[in-house]
Amino acid sequence: WIDYDKFHRLAAKNAEDPTFTFGVEDYVEDTPEWALFGAEEEGFDPTDTRHRKKKKHPKYTKFDTEGIPTHDDERKPLSEED
Repeated sequence: WIDYDKFHRLAAKNAEDPTFTFGVEDYVEDTPEWALFGAEEEGFDPTDTRHRKKKKHPKYTKFDTEGIPTHDDERKPLSEED
């Protein structure tokens, strides 16, 4: 994960003083839990508002072990008829 604020500060410092160098280890951060594979937030920052376009065909968000959809695009379980 990249700390962009820190990266830009370091890049600006390097632009002012080319002898100042920095590497990835100087601006890298741990990946937040919400961005990890399998997280309930699906990689979207929970502090942001997510907007989904309505589509002709529903988007499924969860599947069983056989690949059959179990939840709709609002994370609600599908009924047996769906």
